[in-house]
Amino acid sequence: HPNVCKLYDTIETAGERFLVMEFIEGETLQERITRGGTLSAQAALPIFLQIVEALDFLHRQHPPLLHRDLKPRNIMLSPSGQVKLIDFGLARPMNVPGVSADSDASTRREEQLSDSLHQMGTPAYMAPESLSRPKESDPRSDLFSLGVTMFEVMTGALPFQGGSEFQVASAILNEFPTLPSRLRSEIPPRLEYIILRLLEKDRRRRFQSAAEVKAQLLAVGRDLERPSYLSDLLWRSWRRYHLSFLPWLSIWFSRERIFHGIVLSSLVACFLLWMIRSRHPLHECRVSACIEEEIAPGEEFTLSRDDRVLIYVDKRGHALFRHDLITGKRLLLATLPQTIYHPAFSAEERRIYFATVELGEGGEDADRSRETLWEISPLGGEARLLLEDGGDPTPAPDGRTFLFTHKIGNFYRIHYAPTGDLAGARPIPMGESGHQGYPSWAPDGRRFVFHEWEGTRTSLWIYDTGREALRRLTAGDFQDSYPAWSPDGKWIYFVSNR
Repeated sequence: HPNVCKLYDTIETAGERFLVMEFIEGETLQERITRGGTLSAQAALPIFLQIVEALDFLHRQHPPLLHRDLKPRNIMLSPSGQVKLIDFGLARPMNVPGVSADSDASTRREEQLSDSLHQMGTPAYMAPESLSRPKESDPRSDLFSLGVTMFEVMTGALPFQGGSEFQVASAILNEFPTLPSRLRSEIPPRLEYIILRLLEKDRRRRFQSAAEVKAQLLAVGRDLERPSYLSDLLWRSWRRYHLSFLPWLSIWFSRERIFHGIVLSSLVACFLLWMIRSRHPLHECRVSACIEEEIAPGEEFTLSRDDRVLIYVDKRGHALFRHDLITGKRLLLATLPQTIYHPAFSAEERRIYFATVELGEGGEDADRSRETLWEISPLGGEARLLLEDGGDPTPAPDGRTFLFTHKIGNFYRIHYAPTGDLAGARPIPMGESGHQGYPSWAPDGRRFVFHEWEGTRTSLWIYDTGREALRRLTAGDFQDSYPAWSPDGKWIYFVSNR
């Protein structure tokens, strides 16, 4: 192979074995970086590609041939730019045992451990499995050594350091490398990703073959020829805000997959947003209980927070019932000659508010002058009159404020008061003119939406109790009514003739 030094013969004399190899004019990669410093990505990429070509050739032999001592000192650079891998003194076919480390290495002196390490390779470039389980080395162990070499070429430093070879070996087994971009910011993000993945401690998370590394390096070359500013910005932002704080994640997870995931997730989110804005389909509904009785239409029922108790008005509008959806038991709470509407639990669910109305001539909206506000216990008993000319009881989610409508002059106005203190109630400002009604609290308990109408003109308004500010939501060109806030506070649903 053009990137592998030719081996002509082996000679053994006086117990020593010598390799007879071709003479290569030039310098080692170690001499190059010692003389000229770190290489740019453009200068280093052709060298890395040729090293990978040599490893791919060795690893495709049967059985695969492991170099076991890949490092800049064993890589020759010719004046023409050709790269050759040299020094196969420690090379072994895969599955052929090398010299294993003593199981009691922790109790031996550092000098003895260093001697043992040198028999297996150069400690600073050795993979974790080569240090702890030499017999289990495979082509991915050479790829780890390639990662150390690339790290050194691009940064001028080794990823794992220590005061002795024993400490270096300990760092390889237990520590994470400094991010290359911390040492040299101009390293292309994709190249940094390749280096970090090659330095995975778990070889199952490294690239699985030299061919995979080659494909990634070719992608780096394409990035250098035709840079994508958006891609580069996203990669660098991810490196800055993610890898700086969680460097171990940069080793455990593939940044390329995460980048693709971010792009795909963004596209899916945009599509879903378009679907919601264009159609806003209802969520799937399910029947949790079946009630044989017919319930009055409109807002004539309410559920407890645990979805167990249903309070509803029968279809005739004169009876208020409590229905336990778990046991199926039904309790008649109240019967009144007036029409009952808008039942609502108090915030602590110890009381039920409801309103009654006596319709005048002309139908439901012709005369609201005989509305009345009531309360009753969820367990039954006598209903207590709270307010004449009042309706639409709406407790706030936190239980501190109570909304209701009360007639002032010719119009019903929304009032808000501390719960249990209707005497301290005060009306909200008028929007334009007409009745106000059907308030609905936002989940934050600070704002509520309501509709205001006079004749056929109906509009929606929002009132902020904290700032005491009133804001129009719809213009009144349509009959927009019966608003309700979504549980997440992001939407307001309403009925309209649009």
